[in-house]
Amino acid sequence: MPHGVSSPLGRVVRIVDTTTGEIHEIDQGQARLKRMRRRLRAWGEQAEGLQLDYIMVTLTYRPGENWQPRHISSFLRHWRADTRLGRHVQGYAWVMELQQRGAPHYHVLLAVSKGFRIPKPDKAKLWSHGSTQVQKARSPLRYLTKYAQKLRQKADTLGFPPGARIFAVRWRDKGLAHALRGSALPAWLRRLVGPGLPAVWPSRLRGGGWLWGGQVVRSPFMFWGLGP
Repeated sequence: MPHGVSSPLGRVVRIVDTTTGEIHEIDQGQARLKRMRRRLRAWGEQAEGLQLDYIMVTLTYRPGENWQPRHISSFLRHWRADTRLGRHVQGYAWVMELQQRGAPHYHVLLAVSKGFRIPKPDKAKLWSHGSTQVQKARSPLRYLTKYAQKLRQKADTLGFPPGARIFAVRWRDKGLAHALRGSALPAWLRRLVGPGLPAVWPSRLRGGGWLWGGQVVRSPFMFWGLGP
């Protein structure tokens, strides 16, 4: 295991369904990957129906350059802060991928205005930690599905850096962002909300629970102990 890399195996916990009494074992690492796939797919399905261009940007680290958790957020903040570039970026989805030696790199799918061409981020000094590649993506959903699958396969043997976010999705348009939010809810809460697009999504409460329809709702699942 490379230095500074966490174990690939997620902690297994036991939870009990208080409505049925059934006990389930949950691998938290696999649950994290499942949530990633659900969120990426939701973003990709939205993207397929929009009149935008999609550009895949790969961000790599040069040898000797250490990964830091704020590198990816800083890169995206540079785009938003640049008035010439940022106004053309309508949304993004990114995933972290691990090389066999355990070093991370990023695949960032930018949704941009039709015909807009971006500079290479390393040449434009938007990514100073190594090299970059830029290519047009024909099918955003297919690209995201491919990288999510690669990440799932590698996560079985490689660990992520401690504290690393492994993906993110975002839209500038408020309507798209609102629709996307449903994919972030836990499964039991999505079932409670039901199909369709509500005017207001449930909001998480500090200290536990969710505010939904003027009422506080709580998960039917409770922690029951650690797994084997």
